[in-house]
Amino acid sequence: YFVPSCLLVACTTDHVVAWHWCKKENSHTYTKLLEQLPAPLIVTTDGQRGALKAITTQWPTATIQRCLIHIKRNIQTQITLNPKLPAGKALRALSLSLLKITTADQAAAWLVLLQEFHTVYTPWLAEKTYKDDVEADQIPTRFKNNKTWWYTHYRHRSAYHLLEQLARNNQLFTFINPPEGVHM
Repeated sequence: YFVPSCLLVACTTDHVVAWHWCKKENSHTYTKLLEQLPAPLIVTTDGQRGALKAITTQWPTATIQRCLIHIKRNIQTQITLNPKLPAGKALRALSLSLLKITTADQAAAWLVLLQEFHTVYTPWLAEKTYKDDVEADQIPTRFKNNKTWWYTHYRHRSAYHLLEQLARNNQLFTFINPPEGVHM
């Protein structure tokens, strides 16, 4: 970001291949960037929604690899650097271990750990808090005006669902088993 503008950049591992100046990141501005490029076999992205929409629209055959550093940061934003609850500690460990995976066997073992988290913590993640049971000053701002209940552990739930969705969409370990034609 360069106030008041933003520079979107597409690059390979060794050079910039396209860029687009814009006022904000959204699917329209990312589409303008991607229109300059032929469809690749694989795209690594931070997961910004506008970018993902543009990628899947402009390049429907491209395989997506989500940036593991950004995933770790997203989890960290939800559960903090030093989570106190066992579920938070488990999610933090899962996010950190993502960065060490280099083989298909390690990826498969990680997916087993994610499933184990689901088995152990799903009832806990499903717990609800009702507005009528909480003092007004204890209601999270995001729920004050429009909710009668919310998931008690909504931050942990959000972190888990991010990992689960990326695993389900095969966007975590594309780099281990890239599409045919990709030379690593």
